[in-house]
Amino acid sequence: MAETPASAPTLDHLMSAADQAFTSGDLNEARCKLNDAVRLAPGSAAAHLALGLVCHRLEDFPSARDAFSCATEIDQQNINAHTNLAIVLQRMGQTAQAETALQAALTLNKDNPDLQQMLAMLKIERRQFVAAAHILHKLVLQRPRDPVLLVALGKCFYHEGDTDTARSCFEWALQSEPGHELAWQNLEILKRQSLAAA
Repeated sequence: MAETPASAPTLDHLMSAADQAFTSGDLNEARCKLNDAVRLAPGSAAAHLALGLVCHRLEDFPSARDAFSCATEIDQQNINAHTNLAIVLQRMGQTAQAETALQAALTLNKDNPDLQQMLAMLKIERRQFVAAAHILHKLVLQRPRDPVLLVALGKCFYHEGDTDTARSCFEWALQSEPGHELAWQNLEILKRQSLAAA
């Protein structure tokens, strides 16, 4: 009696198998299942997004970028795809492209403080300190005791030549978190520069 051929896996089956592999820590197996998923359903934004996330975890950034790009092309309203594309582009040092992807995410949720913070940090990387400070100032008004925001804002003032305001930002950061290493480091830089100028 001839054996009945096994039925072809469905997208749901492949996504479920990938999820199980991911949960068990077998990222390479998860990637294989998701590669099968996108071949089976190339129009599935969810499959491309999941593949991008696994590739990112594997630190295969070019593949992650390609998968996230596909997800954004398929579903332009997918904020997670745009955000993750921005993150992986930043990891690759492609800050201009990362900002473009992040701006796309912000058009879908312009008041999201996490996206706004990411945008400010990208602008700092691109040495756009005035634009970054404008964003950070608004965020500090919402979260006045956030040392990460305060240190970033202090860096912007420092690079724009306003060392007094920069010092105040670093000191406020230390009031919120006395052991904040970057705040201490930046204050030490200002102290050394002040002594050298004396």
